[in-house]
Amino acid sequence: VAKLAGIPQDVVNLARQELAKLESGNNNPVAPDKDSQATPAQAELFLPTVNPELISKLDNTHPDELSPRQALDLLYQLKKLV
Repeated sequence: VAKLAGIPQDVVNLARQELAKLESGNNNPVAPDKDSQATPAQAELFLPTVNPELISKLDNTHPDELSPRQALDLLYQLKKLV
């Protein structure tokens, strides 16, 4: 289909290589070397930022220790932070 659409052969070959990597399970988008920091995968660039207060509150929550009323109140608090 790509050939019929006029996509250059180099692009088709690259797409085949990427597909083969994905199918083999070797789809790690980052291959950092020891001197550089890992860069995020492209998909991660478009993820929404998460409120650090939300993360902190979730990390410090122990659901098994909450009463039903405390759990409901916590849910409302978390919803405000989102």
